[in-house]
Amino acid sequence: MEEFESRYLELTVVPENSRRPRPQTMHERQILGRSILLFSNTPREQLAALGDLRTPSIADVSSPL
Repeated sequence: MEEFESRYLELTVVPENSRRPRPQTMHERQILGRSILLFSNTPREQLAALGDLRTPSIADVSSPL
């Protein structure tokens, strides 16, 4: 589980950052006008300024694939 938590991140992009460049995503979806992006092996520091980060669930990672 530790490896999973260190590998995957989910980013909810805040609206003012929606047009900023960002690393390649595994998956993107829209919920209530916000972009929810899934990343693999992307440093947390690269994403932190774009919005809210959390560790996705296993279902979040397996469903888009």
